Amino acid sequence: MSLIEAFWSALRALRANLTRSALTLLGMVIGVFAVIAAVTAVDVIDTYFKESIQQYGTNTFSVKRHGDQFVGPRRGRTYRPPVTYNQVETLRDRVGATYEVSVLDQFASRERAQSRFEETEAAIELHGTDAFFLDNYGFTLEAGRPFTEQDVRNARPVAMLGAPVAETLFPNETPLGKTVRIGRVRLEVVGVLEEKGGFLGLDPDSRIYAPITHLLAAYGDGGRDMNSVSIRVGNESGMQAAQDAIISQMRVIRQVDAGAENNFEIETNESARSTFDTFTSTLTLAGAGIGLIALVI
Repeated sequence: MSLIEAFWSALRALRANLTRSALTLLGMVIGVFAVIAAVTAVDVIDTYFKESIQQYGTNTFSVKRHGDQFVGPRRGRTYRPPVTYNQVETLRDRVGATYEVSVLDQFASRERAQSRFEETEAAIELHGTDAFFLDNYGFTLEAGRPFTEQDVRNARPVAMLGAPVAETLFPNETPLGKTVRIGRVRLEVVGVLEEKGGFLGLDPDSRIYAPITHLLAAYGDGGRDMNSVSIRVGNESGMQAAQDAIISQMRVIRQVDAGAENNFEIETNESARSTFDTFTSTLTLAGAGIGLIALVI
């Protein structure tokens, strides 16, 4: 049989079985598309993750009550006491100027912020932090000044606004020196942050930041758990030594018995990277599996 005859024979077979031919073609399209989509999605997410996590620098790590918050079950965890602000202060006193210890904790998430004439449409998050906030959490000041140690020590009612919040509340004037209200507090704006961009569903720009001591006084301490305690090291080569030192100090502060496991976690960019790699690997396998099933069918 010549090539032309084979072509016309195949064409007649397709015409005789239009439904089966269409379903076969659809299965092949779905299979190929699933594989391509999975690979492309993983590449895009991976690039986005690398660019986003670089904003926090390679010479910082965190101390948390529990481990990574991106994935993994919460049930069945052994009880661990909160990482309190008093413990953070004790840690800061113990390490002195060797490392920069900063804290970040959320106090309100469903409150609208108000200025004299404007109000945000969406709920704004209110976070408490300290004088090392900018460096430890990768933020840049657009206008005004950052928090000082005196602001934190004296629990001053001052605030730094995310760029979108500042634009909404003060569209035609500078926010510096003006007052904003959110939740239980009234705060004087001393700084505006450059836009940072969202990351893994979080939006650090749609927030108001205030000295954590002022928010603890307004909302109460009650031994609340600090969401994030960031430690900044002078250079990347000293990361391991810094982690060992912080672990040793935290074990003493939290009264962990000799030989017992730590009742807190140390998180680095690398640990977050490892967790995220697991997620992207699962996504790749799922896409490949769907594509394979479609192709087999």
